[in-house]
Amino acid sequence: MKYYLIGHTSYFEEYLPIYKQIISVLSEKAGWKLVDNWINREVGAQSEDPDKASRFYKYYKDLYKNTTKKIKQSDIVVAEMSEKSTTVAQQVVYALENNIPVWCLCNENKRQNIPAFLSTRHDDKLDFSYYKTEKLVSLIEEKLTDFTKREIKFNFYLDQSMYDFLEKLSIEKKSTKSKVIREILFAEMKEKQSQNTKP
Repeated sequence: MKYYLIGHTSYFEEYLPIYKQIISVLSEKAGWKLVDNWINREVGAQSEDPDKASRFYKYYKDLYKNTTKKIKQSDIVVAEMSEKSTTVAQQVVYALENNIPVWCLCNENKRQNIPAFLSTRHDDKLDFSYYKTEKLVSLIEEKLTDFTKREIKFNFYLDQSMYDFLEKLSIEKKSTKSKVIREILFAEMKEKQSQNTKP
């Protein structure tokens, strides 16, 4: 599972221990691959090593291109959103618009900092987890299984009558067409499994 971590650079020193905990659980314990460790780049930029600082500024000259490329390479985006940040919110929206799941982590005492246009968004690919700092690691470990099944995207063609029927179902269920199809497939899978387990 490849992931991209979004975080606040304006609060970098304050949240560096949080970022390190997230990476430790996801990369070291769960075996997920971090597509871009920008945190090391930030640390390098603040060092007195001119070579590290130079690499930092070279990357940030093309920040939009580099960041969107990394997001698109990811299976999931993990966003730390405890502080207000337009940049973080923009990256979350970009991931969702490119059909990439986003797992938002936020300190439970700062949930009011989540932008309303995200907290009120109904999207199967957007998930919020509110944590206590001392319990962040255990929360991530508990939620990991919700995100470990990689989704496969493919083209799906329907004739007009099938599409009309699917759209009617999605309206009735107040759900997306994709979710309706997944629910139908899941029900069929459960039915087959129950048949196979019968003596």
